[in-house]
Amino acid sequence: RDYGGFTFNRHNRGWDWFAIQFDNGRELMVFHMRDQQGRQSEHSLATLIEPDGSAVRLPPEAIEVEPLKAWHSPVSGSKYPVEWRIRLATIGAELRVAAEMREPELDTRGSTCLYYWEGPTAVSGKLSGQKVQGHGYLEMVGYDEPGGFGIYDFETDNLGLYGWLVNEYRLRAFG
Repeated sequence: RDYGGFTFNRHNRGWDWFAIQFDNGRELMVFHMRDQQGRQSEHSLATLIEPDGSAVRLPPEAIEVEPLKAWHSPVSGSKYPVEWRIRLATIGAELRVAAEMREPELDTRGSTCLYYWEGPTAVSGKLSGQKVQGHGYLEMVGYDEPGGFGIYDFETDNLGLYGWLVNEYRLRAFG
């Protein structure tokens, strides 16, 4: 299940969600929410989890996420960042996150009404002044069209005509 302490509205564009497991037993989750201009939103957050299960939550102002390279989908025309730099100065993190596959775009227009990208990543860099390596998972939403979240209007909770027609078809065809 996905959970978030934020509200979808016309000011949001999308998000980049990083789940990272380091070779030293630590884990990091970075949720980078973007506004309509592509800037980091105040709803962004990060959590570092220690091997003993204790956690440190980082505020939005402690998070720097920078895309470095992109992949263009031949299907949707979307441009997805596939290599990133993540800086978290408060915990001494300087990380490079790179997609292990270039083309894991999902076409969910029949259910959630959007295209999005998710897939495995390789991670390297420094954490607390120590060199680290790891692997992770990345989900990117809101790169599919200027409105952000496909054709679903989160502010009004309105699916739109296309989404309504798709859902009506699914209900009639599959019960």
